[in-house]
Amino acid sequence: MHNIVIIDYSLNNLWSVEKSLEFLGYNFKSSNNHEDILKASHLILPGVGSFFKAMKIIKDKKLDLAINQAVLKRKTKILGICLGFQLLCAKGYEDGESKGLGLINAVVDKFDSNIVKVPHVGFNSIK
Repeated sequence: MHNIVIIDYSLNNLWSVEKSLEFLGYNFKSSNNHEDILKASHLILPGVGSFFKAMKIIKDKKLDLAINQAVLKRKTKILGICLGFQLLCAKGYEDGESKGLGLINAVVDKFDSNIVKVPHVGFNSIK
């Protein structure tokens, strides 16, 4: 049986993820409690907003410590959705430079507004 925890750090669209999991018939909990995160078999990190602000909230609530302990030490599976995926990276530059969770060795750069229309919504090729 899965013990799924949707990490609630106040900048995420919990409703959409909760409704999706309900539709699929999974049991889950939305929480920002460290013990819930550490006991989870699977974590979901959704997100909406800026990288900088999200990481500030996550660090202020010390959720970064619980997430890293769960994923790196306990090998808990984690799914990042939208901004949540970006936060898994080492660093981001949206709204100022900020360290991410560092679970993925990658940097989230800002779009170059000379090349791509900003805000940018749509699909692109990956090179």
